[in-house]
Amino acid sequence: MASDAVAQLRAELDAEPPAALVALLSDDDVATLATLVRDAKHSQSEALQRASDQALSHLPRLVRIAVQRVLG
Repeated sequence: MASDAVAQLRAELDAEPPAALVALLSDDDVATLATLVRDAKHSQSEALQRASDQALSHLPRLVRIAVQRVLG
């Protein structure tokens, strides 16, 4: 049966973690890895949002609003 830590890592990766990696790491290490992956995904999402906002800031306001609606 998979541990909760492995289930967390699987959820963060949206895929099955490598079996060799899971076999080498303790449950605490796998949980830490899952937390690090979650934090990295969050940081990347924020960085992409900032970059998108900065890129769109060069557009005139009316055009920027329309582009933001198209991009979602």
